[in-house]
Amino acid sequence: MPMASITKTQAILSQSRWFLLMFPLLLSASYGDHLKVVLQGGQSNALGRAPTSGLSTTPVNLQLPQNDVVFYHGTTLTTLRPGTGRSSTEFGPEVTFGRAIADAAPTVKYAIVKYAAGGTNLYNQWNPQTGTVYETFRNTVTAGLAALHAAGHTTEIVGMIWHQGENDALDGQNGTYDANLTNFIADIRQRYGANLPFVIGEIRYDEPRNSPAFKAISDAQKAVAARLTNCAFIAGNDLTFFDRFHFDASGQMILGRRFAEAFLNLVTLRLQITPASAPETGFHLEWDSRQGERFRLRSSTLLSAPPSHWSSIVTEIVATPPRNRYVIAADGARRFFTLERM
Repeated sequence: MPMASITKTQAILSQSRWFLLMFPLLLSASYGDHLKVVLQGGQSNALGRAPTSGLSTTPVNLQLPQNDVVFYHGTTLTTLRPGTGRSSTEFGPEVTFGRAIADAAPTVKYAIVKYAAGGTNLYNQWNPQTGTVYETFRNTVTAGLAALHAAGHTTEIVGMIWHQGENDALDGQNGTYDANLTNFIADIRQRYGANLPFVIGEIRYDEPRNSPAFKAISDAQKAVAARLTNCAFIAGNDLTFFDRFHFDASGQMILGRRFAEAFLNLVTLRLQITPASAPETGFHLEWDSRQGERFRLRSSTLLSAPPSHWSSIVTEIVATPPRNRYVIAADGARRFFTLERM
């Protein structure tokens, strides 16, 4: 069977034969109010400075609400829409990010919780120990999750997208940005999930008024993403801007799609499934991994069962990069299996 690029694989095994069903890892199944939550933070480009009038209207009109993605910002629980940037006529990367991840897995129900603040720095204001902006971000996440739960949803935080760094360059803090960002991601993961997928968006550095400190911030962003497990870097310097720092509508739309592509790559398991050879029965799973990743294998006799009702077959599979292999034997029972990145 050819390599499949999917985020969750489920297989039904029977006494005499097996066949494969593939569904997204972020599947909501029949209990459709289980929301996969993505956090969004940073400074002005994460908040949004691009004009909503520049959003595309075809093939999907992005100037209108996207009712299949839940959205929390400020103190408002709504559906994904533009107009939550610095003003009600501006938008951030969430618009195309949300549209892209929803389109990639139509059976998934996503929610985005957004808090960003223009002109803020990482070394002080987003500092995990002392930062007042980071405290507001955490309070927003808490309030957002509470609002989702009050609306009858269950939730699972599945990742974060981040665009920030200009003010650290302006304040001459480029030399500490690598360590500060590393510590920030560690704190995010301690609070919201070990090894939580984290995507870093690049700041602009090649504008003539931007000092070498801006390029140093970009280099630090790349280095952190390369060093940390389940972390990705997306380019931004090559996009279009309307001033020294801020993406225009075209640049912001592309940035959001790049965030989505990187996020989906982090949560996607690319599996190769082959029938077992005699005397074995069942099938072999093979997949690629990075150093430090962990996986778990669970099963259920009911596809629509909520996550808490799936039993663990293997609670932890430690990655053996670059290729992992596991055998699932047929036991005569009809079962569904999930292989998940932890």
